[in-house]
Amino acid sequence: MKFTTMVQGFSKGITPAVDVSSKGDKKFEGTDRINLEVNRDEIVVSAFNKVVAITSKLSDLTTNDLSYRFDTEGKTSVNAKDLMSVLESFPPESSVIFELKTGKDGKAQELSVTMEKDADQFQTLPCFGQLITLPTKATQFTKTAEIRKDILSYGVGKVAFAAGFEKAESSKIYLNTSLKFNKDKVRFSNGTGARHAVLDLEGTGLVKGVTSEIAMLIPAAVLLDCTKLIETSNSDMVKIEESKKSDIYPFQIIFSSDPHEIIVVGLDSSLQWVKEDNIIKQVYDFKMVTKGDDWAYAAKGTSATFNEQIKKERRAHKAHVDVDMAKKTMTIKTNETMRSNRKVSIVDANAPKESNCSFICMSAYLREISNIVRGDDYIQVEAIGAKKPVLIRFYAGDKVADGDKIKLVNSAKNFTEQFVVFFGTHSA
Repeated sequence: MKFTTMVQGFSKGITPAVDVSSKGDKKFEGTDRINLEVNRDEIVVSAFNKVVAITSKLSDLTTNDLSYRFDTEGKTSVNAKDLMSVLESFPPESSVIFELKTGKDGKAQELSVTMEKDADQFQTLPCFGQLITLPTKATQFTKTAEIRKDILSYGVGKVAFAAGFEKAESSKIYLNTSLKFNKDKVRFSNGTGARHAVLDLEGTGLVKGVTSEIAMLIPAAVLLDCTKLIETSNSDMVKIEESKKSDIYPFQIIFSSDPHEIIVVGLDSSLQWVKEDNIIKQVYDFKMVTKGDDWAYAAKGTSATFNEQIKKERRAHKAHVDVDMAKKTMTIKTNETMRSNRKVSIVDANAPKESNCSFICMSAYLREISNIVRGDDYIQVEAIGAKKPVLIRFYAGDKVADGDKIKLVNSAKNFTEQFVVFFGTHSA
């Protein structure tokens, strides 16, 4: 095996595979390793960490600044971090020659990397006797959708904060992100069961190859990693395919965006996501428009009472919210070792006459509002009362409006966005 490339192009091309290899179980054979397969037209780089497998086909057509020159074909497996360290020891704009050295028995011994302009400068690293075994790729699929790469990245990142973390059997569904595709529409959802974030994007060209709803569940942490890997691709679109169950290959979801193909395995095909629309489209008696600026200090005041003592005791930190329609005020109270009493002004409201509303919720849910909303934006808070869910609609106007009319128009990226967070409440 022998070939020549420019350092900076080759380094960028193998980075996704290096990232995948570094996130494996230390006991797994493929951890910290990548495969290199050299052909006349391309270099195939691959890695597998027991959950995610990636294959990147590097050539001058798919990878910038590669300047690939083929000499002889071959394949080997090396330590990914060692290879990156070797590459970083050469100037990015330099050309280097890769050559597989073999022993007397004909087996690969080491991979040498030599400066093309100065053969006296070189680095070597050892090779493994066998290639990493990648999962068998599915050949039949039940679900297929194409989505704009920037939209996938934006949506996954927007709801990432709300992903579940409990690994108990009853809660493992919430370790996933829900993706729902429809014609020119996509929905991203994360949640814990107690609190959920739902993002709806709509626009021509966002999604291709979909005429009716397609739903997929992908582990949230894995999806976030895959999205970051795909950001390095040259294509504007990402194809996502869910395999048909088979005895030949494991149930899998495949992401394809030139030059990368990512296979995710270890998925549970029996899981079913919650029906968010049951909460989002519910009729709420109280609708209150508030300004983002007002939540900033109220959230800081609430946070100040969530001190180290409470964290050590792992006590649930709750906030009491009292809505006074006459005074157009939401009062947020915490009563722990430290107490807080803060107010958020109501700009506009729609509620039953001569009635008020109160509820108790986890204080963290209210603190999240100030992290999401921009100071000069409005949000619409919708509630029913004690023991009923509360819904927050972002991108509201200064007047109460129907939920389907509250949206952000992103002209630059050619889509409209609706973003809501809803959470459960507690009894006193």
